[in-house]
Amino acid sequence: MVYKGEEGYTFIEIFITILILGLISTIIYVNGSTILNSITKGDEELKTSYALTTLILTLNSEAQNITPLWFLDEYKVETEGDSLKIYYYNGDKNKVLSLTSNDSGVTISNNRGILFYSELLTGNFSFKESKIVYSLNERILTFALGVTLA
Repeated sequence: MVYKGEEGYTFIEIFITILILGLISTIIYVNGSTILNSITKGDEELKTSYALTTLILTLNSEAQNITPLWFLDEYKVETEGDSLKIYYYNGDKNKVLSLTSNDSGVTISNNRGILFYSELLTGNFSFKESKIVYSLNERILTFALGVTLA
């Protein structure tokens, strides 16, 4: 039922309502985008931390499997480009633990196959003082090999 003199909303009232709704929508969108970016960044950091933790656990375990013969006082290590090969894996002079790091990621493998791979990590492997050294940004991790003779 329409009363005399009331024919609906004026153009100004509708315009102001649409303007207020647009402003509220913009605020919600900007805050939502900020929250989504924070969640995405946190997810990437979590995945990288998980990959680094898995790398640490794998290297701790696999470094213990490097056991040269008791009369050898040095480890046999070869460097080929981005790859580091450490011999005497499981005490066999022909078996190798390979550590590779380049722009496409980090790979740890042995004669049977790949033990660990992550494209999130791009640090460098090296071998110093009977230890595997992995450096990623400011972090430097060392992993002692199975048996060291004094």
